[in-house]
Amino acid sequence: MTAPKNPAPLGLPLTVSTAEVVKNMGLNDKPDAPAPSGTAQRRGMVSTALLRPAEAAPFGRPPSPTDTASSTKAERQAAQRHASYMVGDTTPSKVDLSRKDIPGPMLLEVTQIDPYDGNPRQFENEATEDIRASLTAHGYTDAMVVTRRREGDRFMLAAGSNTTLKVLKQLWERTGDERYRYVNCIFQPFEGEARVLAQHLGENLNRGSMKFWEIAKGMTDLLAMIAKERGAALSVREQVAVLNERGLRAGPADVAYWTFATQRLVSLGPAIRLLTRIGVKAHLQPRLNALLRLASKYKIDEATYWEQIVAPRLAAQPGKVDVPGGEESLDAEALCRSIEAAFAEHVEESLTTVQRMLSLLKLSPELTLADLRLPMAAAAVSALAADSLPEPPEAAPAQAPLPLAPGLVRTTGAAQATAAPAAAPAARFETPNEARPQVLAPAAPAATAAASGLPAAQGALLEETADADPLGALMGAVRDLLTLAGLADTLRARNEMPLGFYLELPDPRLHARQQVRVGSPEHQARTSKTHVWWTLVLMTGQYREGSVPYMDRASGFYRFAASESDGPSPLEGTDIEETAPDIEDILMLRITGGAVRPVMRQLALVEDLAAQLFVAAPERWRRMLEVNRPRT
Repeated sequence: MTAPKNPAPLGLPLTVSTAEVVKNMGLNDKPDAPAPSGTAQRRGMVSTALLRPAEAAPFGRPPSPTDTASSTKAERQAAQRHASYMVGDTTPSKVDLSRKDIPGPMLLEVTQIDPYDGNPRQFENEATEDIRASLTAHGYTDAMVVTRRREGDRFMLAAGSNTTLKVLKQLWERTGDERYRYVNCIFQPFEGEARVLAQHLGENLNRGSMKFWEIAKGMTDLLAMIAKERGAALSVREQVAVLNERGLRAGPADVAYWTFATQRLVSLGPAIRLLTRIGVKAHLQPRLNALLRLASKYKIDEATYWEQIVAPRLAAQPGKVDVPGGEESLDAEALCRSIEAAFAEHVEESLTTVQRMLSLLKLSPELTLADLRLPMAAAAVSALAADSLPEPPEAAPAQAPLPLAPGLVRTTGAAQATAAPAAAPAARFETPNEARPQVLAPAAPAATAAASGLPAAQGALLEETADADPLGALMGAVRDLLTLAGLADTLRARNEMPLGFYLELPDPRLHARQQVRVGSPEHQARTSKTHVWWTLVLMTGQYREGSVPYMDRASGFYRFAASESDGPSPLEGTDIEETAPDIEDILMLRITGGAVRPVMRQLALVEDLAAQLFVAAPERWRRMLEVNRPRT
């Protein structure tokens, strides 16, 4: 049997008299016993000074050295360490009572606590009145986490509750009610600014209702603190890791949006509270960075671009937006258009020209300013609101070709018959990355094509190229169609397919969906893009099970079609509708005038050339029938 952990302290038995104990212990016989003094000595009695009851010293321990004047500082500190014995337990406590700031619970007056001076919440908390109503009805029933940077400083909040503390102070000052005066707190030793800021961010994010700018500023400030503590800059991967280690969920894209906002959008001033994550992600970051790349073509340095072109338009944004029945937010799309207009004015170009250049740079960033300034019929068509193209000049200069995406094949024009060898056979399309030599059509055939209402880039496809190389003619027409529709990056050549090509899934970064006004040119462009993409997908048969033997299994379209998961549509978030348009919409678009008419005319040409290909190559028609044959 083991001894009990907390033995009862030794004391005097209540049934034995003091005199009997003295006699039994023989204290008067001890040579080293202190001599009786005072009244006891005069009466010949034994002093009972050494028989002090156990209760006279806490829990049976001997008197503290602090009771004597000659005790040293070390002895006093040792006594303080032993002063925190648990009741009935003689094991010394590990708590050092000489410290004033001991981790644990404490009761403080609200006037003794300050809000965190680095609070990431910079705007009025929208839940303030809800918090006030709850405190008025029930009082404060939680506990605040407090800390202080140095011993003797005032206490400050260490993990949220800034709005709650503010409301409690207001209620105490106004009512004098004692239930608002004191709050339960948990003291946390100060371990650096980064930990306190991280805890405030975590608490506020858990409660929600933080503005995007508050999150962005708080996160970037925290990352700067951590980098300063480590003495080295952090990579994006390291930034993501340290945030997640502190319970703040983030990814590389989040860090990029926060950094962009805090570095480039401060000039918004009061309007910065209206900033949203989707506004930065879908509009401000990609479009302002794209405009910066175009500015570099004009030899405009980065500082001039941000300070003289972007910043004034940001500062001109109103700080309040009236949205009846909705939430206030910044119109990022309109702001981007405003900045693009300011850039066009700065470089003395038209806004249409600047927007066309931006579209071309998105497809081919290596183009020079001279390339971008060349007249390009295919790019100009999308900006025209008229029915037909203008006549080109008689001696039009040779234009720079549009860049080819991976796997594309450039078509040949009438000049090939005189200036180049005969067209390559269709077998050259078997290697997607292989492209035939580029040959530009002379000015006269280009002018003839333009006069007939067809884009000049096609030359005389029907008369001279279709018979010699029907597949090459079709591929050239498809390429021009997709260029007009803004889908050139989706074309993939594959000889095994019945039509020699298929369409890849659109890249969400290049085809991000934007808010447009119904009936606007942007809305028409989106409609024609949806119509063209779905028409070619249906025409090639790539969506059918019968195309499996002929499809490129490394393509994103095939991987998604073969997947059995019920995940989101790959078209979600793009400016292509997730479902194919109805037949009524298709017919209506075919007879619509305006900017979509050249696209529809080019689509009709593609359909005609596809029919000619099947006549010239019956084996491709049999393959198409096999693709479309119902499976049993």
